[in-house]
This record gives sequence, structure tokens and C-alpha cells, in this order.
Amino acid sequence: MKALENLFLNLGIDSEKEISKLFRDEICPEDSNLIDKFQRDVNKRKELIKLLMENDFVQKNISEFNVFEVGGGVCSTGAAFADKCNAVISLELEKVHCLYAKRCKEYFQIDNLGIFHGGLTEVDDNDKYFVEENTIDLVISHMGMFRYTVLDTLEKISSMLRHRGKFICVYPRFWTDSDEINDIDKELLNRAVLKNIDWRRFKEQFEDKLSVLGFQVEYNNILDKYRDIPIGGDVILGSKIVSSREEYIKNPIEGITFGKTLITCNTLICSK
Repeated sequence: MKALENLFLNLGIDSEKEISKLFRDEICPEDSNLIDKFQRDVNKRKELIKLLMENDFVQKNISEFNVFEVGGGVCSTGAAFADKCNAVISLELEKVHCLYAKRCKEYFQIDNLGIFHGGLTEVDDNDKYFVEENTIDLVISHMGMFRYTVLDTLEKISSMLRHRGKFICVYPRFWTDSDEINDIDKELLNRAVLKNIDWRRFKEQFEDKLSVLGFQVEYNNILDKYRDIPIGGDVILGSKIVSSREEYIKNPIEGITFGKTLITCNTLICSK
């Protein structure tokens, strides 16, 4: 708990806004599988951490690391890093996810994980958090950042990272037009490009911004064990490949059912 309080102080974040205090008297909707699912997801994220260490993307001993998570969901990724690191702060825009995360945090007594309702930039009516410069060793986002969110926050991520700090972002594979993707992914990507005239513009803006901010890209591809992760049908809707569930059902891509698009996950790893 002391490590977390010290991190709040160093980052200039109001500890009273941490969900355990902010939502003290609120409970999450009933979900009988929440705790078990959270534990399974934490174990999966620990495998990711192990993979990052085995490939020397992060050092073997990260016990002194202060970690910042963007788009934490129910914070299974944040919890996995909290098990290995000094302290973790996670931001999440959806209040219901924060309530789920609060329940899991309290159930497993994760004292070095702080969870906040909001983001690094203004999104809808959520809080926006300012973070002191050069205070964070690692920024992680596991399926929590999308195209314009990551563009809008790259400056803040760069600012908060210490020298040689890392930014690791796992995101839907269809952000890329690599020749390596399978036929299903190619079809999804082609439809996405047709319905998003700014698709390539984003890719160029993203790469340019990383370069301007001085990020050194160490890896930008599919990590082993991340090749066959199914991403839900909301990804199709979010990418505007179709405009509605009804449109998708009327014209599905052969071999895919709604909610199981089987788009793999790309992993971006860069250092400041």
C-alpha cells in the first residue's frame, strides 16, 4: 500500500479518486464467473510478461518498476504486473469495468494496484489525468487503445516515461496491412480499408508521431502465442467494416460467426 501511495504522490494524482474510495459504496453487477475469469486472465497476462522477458523486451527483474496501464478493463493485465512490480496505476473509461475491477482487486487484496475512472485525454465526460514527467518505467495497454486514442495520448505517454522506459501496446491485427496475415484477416482488412478512407493516413500519422517523439520501435509484429486470439464482433463494428449487426448477419464472411472474428493481435514494443 505504501508503494502505491508514494506513486500517487510522485505522479500528482489525487488518491481520493482511486476507485476503492471514489466508488466505496457501489457494487458491480452480479457476475458469478467474474472472480474465476479474472484469475484466468491474470495467469494469461503473466504468460505475456514471461514472453516479454524471454525475448529481452523487458528486463528479468522488474520488481522496482512503476507501471501505468491505459484502458485497463477489469485490470487483469494491471494485476499481473502488480504481482511482479513495485506499483501499478490503471485508467479505465467504463465505470462498470471499474466496479468489476474494484471487486477483483479487493477479493485478491492487490494493495499495489490503483485503478482510476478516466483517461489521459478527455473522452466523453470522463476525468482526464495529468501525470508528472519522467515517473514511469513502463506503459502497457492490452487491447485498451484504439486508433485515435493512441494518437491523442502518445505525447503524454512519452512525457511520463523515464529514460529508456517502455511502451507496450497489444492491439487488433487489422491495424496493419502486412503480407503475413491469413486470408480471413486480409478480407477483413480489405473491407476495413474500403470503408475507412483514412486507414493508411492513420498508419502514417502513427509511425511519424512515434519517430518525432523519439520512440525506438523494438518490435511490431505478432508475438508467439498471440496468433490465434479471437477478438469479438465489436471489433468489426468498431472498425466500420460493417455498420450494424444486421448488416453483418446478412453478408457474413464465410467461416466466421458474429463475435468470433479471429483477428490476431499485433504487439508494438518501443522504448523512449
